[in-house]
Amino acid sequence: MTVYGQYHVVGAVYACGAAFILLISMTTAMPWLMGLAVFGAGFCVSGGQVGANALSAAFYPTSYRATGVSWANAISRSGSIVGSLLGGWMLALRWGVTTVYALVAIPALVAAAALLTLGANERRRHTESSYCTGVQG
Repeated sequence: MTVYGQYHVVGAVYACGAAFILLISMTTAMPWLMGLAVFGAGFCVSGGQVGANALSAAFYPTSYRATGVSWANAISRSGSIVGSLLGGWMLALRWGVTTVYALVAIPALVAAAALLTLGANERRRHTESSYCTGVQG
């Protein structure tokens, strides 16, 4: 993760997860391909969540770390609950499975965009501090 930056790696994993979720919505007629897409989505989203938990621990200063990580986990749990409720609501409104899965990819895309933006800011900050101190690397 140090070569590409930790934010970029986790952001790319979430982007791949979003792509697999979209693939789920497009492969409802091909069960074997849908199974591969479900595996890929689960792998990427679960891996991204583990990576996001690790990033949240590194994001906060030591004196606030326990509180910050706890809040981050609480918000992600709330998102899981609300997401499930919204998914059930969309199905109750008789929205198509393809539409529901396509909409489910949006939060993964938002997470990927946020992490890639954080990675770009981190890289820029590191580059600027290298210029100021004369340190290369």
